[in-house]
Amino acid sequence: MTNSKSTKRALIASVLSLLVCVSMLIGSTFAWFTDSATTGVNTIQSGNLDMKVSYKNATQTTWAEVTKDETLFNDAALWEPGYTEVAYLKIENLGSLALKYQLNVNVINEVIGKSVLGNDIKLSEVLKYDLVELSADITYSTRADAIAAVKNAKNLATETVSGSIDAKATANYFALIVYMPESVSNEANHDGGKTKPSIQLGVTVVATQNTVEQDSFDKNYDKNALMPNEKLVDSQEEFSDLIDDIKNGTSDGVDTVHLAAGEYDMFAISQNWGAYNVNIIGATNADGTPATVIEMSDNAQWGIAGTVKNIRFVDETNSKILKFMDGNSLHADIVIDNCVFDGASMQFTGVAEIRNSTFDGNNAAWSGIQYSAPLSGGNIVIDNCKFSGYTFTNLNINEEGAVGETVTVKNCNIGALADGWSENYNNEGVTLYVDNVIFENNTVDCDVWIKNGATVTKTDNRTSADVDVTYKTWQ
Repeated sequence: MTNSKSTKRALIASVLSLLVCVSMLIGSTFAWFTDSATTGVNTIQSGNLDMKVSYKNATQTTWAEVTKDETLFNDAALWEPGYTEVAYLKIENLGSLALKYQLNVNVINEVIGKSVLGNDIKLSEVLKYDLVELSADITYSTRADAIAAVKNAKNLATETVSGSIDAKATANYFALIVYMPESVSNEANHDGGKTKPSIQLGVTVVATQNTVEQDSFDKNYDKNALMPNEKLVDSQEEFSDLIDDIKNGTSDGVDTVHLAAGEYDMFAISQNWGAYNVNIIGATNADGTPATVIEMSDNAQWGIAGTVKNIRFVDETNSKILKFMDGNSLHADIVIDNCVFDGASMQFTGVAEIRNSTFDGNNAAWSGIQYSAPLSGGNIVIDNCKFSGYTFTNLNINEEGAVGETVTVKNCNIGALADGWSENYNNEGVTLYVDNVIFENNTVDCDVWIKNGATVTKTDNRTSADVDVTYKTWQ
């Protein structure tokens, strides 16, 4: 009993001692090994995108900043064979951010006059030009030097050149060379009437941020940055409305439509007749093939001048034609790039560059590409394309009545025709009824017919069949 009381007293004393210790600790501080680090003041600032475009020419001999009121060429000049003008452009990045830009040359308006021979004068088809990138701030000392610098002489039409400049980097320089070839004769000699042939040429430069600066992950956060003249749409209604706005001049400067991946119906926009400039750019899959699909629910007519890229045109009936032409003048200047025509056909009437595209007829009752109108001096280039499975012709360029055109078909794979109409048309897999033909480095598995008397440059690497180019006399 005595031991039990002693134990209780000891426990109570221990508890009291513990409470006293805890109460003492409440007013004290634990001691630990410690260290500290403090960052400097972190500044977050917005980058600056600042582009400057300057020009000089024969009268403005030092660089002057471009404004909406400045003209690059002499408005009072009377153009004649041999006449040449050069406008120089300088694009600078004055900001702290890398930028990418688009330099656009546009035909804004054209007045058609009459020649002393009675034919129409379209200066866009008479004059030649090239937009030449320069390595430094240089000027041509003679007319001959300027003409010699032209790498790709072409008719006046819409053209876009893209580039990029890092922050505070060296400027980019261009020379816009426009001239009337000395070979032009009285077909461009104005008859002196009240309607004088003229053309208005517009030059614009737009810029946005480029994929150079890096965040915590990579430098691709702004890879989808759009130019001020571009707009992304992802619905049929937006697509149709924007095309109408561009055609009517109410798009606030937007002339490039980016179509998100998905399916769209051609019929909703198929009646947009008339010439207008627009670029239609689809999305791509990981392998680079088009992820944007346009269903050919009916024959469609786009009177556009511009670029169509990354679009898959699908026709389940294998009978529809996509026509690139102006309903009035039957003329449109186009670039087709990385497109697929699946059962559909394409028809155009104008200057064209068609590249990196596939035309799979699936027994379609037409041609993959067909053209039937005088081009009056323009050129057509078809490069790195595949054709197969059409029942009439895979490729049909017929410019009967036109003079001086050149059609270039190169690096293409032109397969066999499907059974059908071709049996009644001598298996005309390719028909090129033009004055000048460049037919090189193609793989061909069908007959090729070329206008009798045409000037032909032929360097073929034919691996799928031993097929000779046949010269056909058209009756």
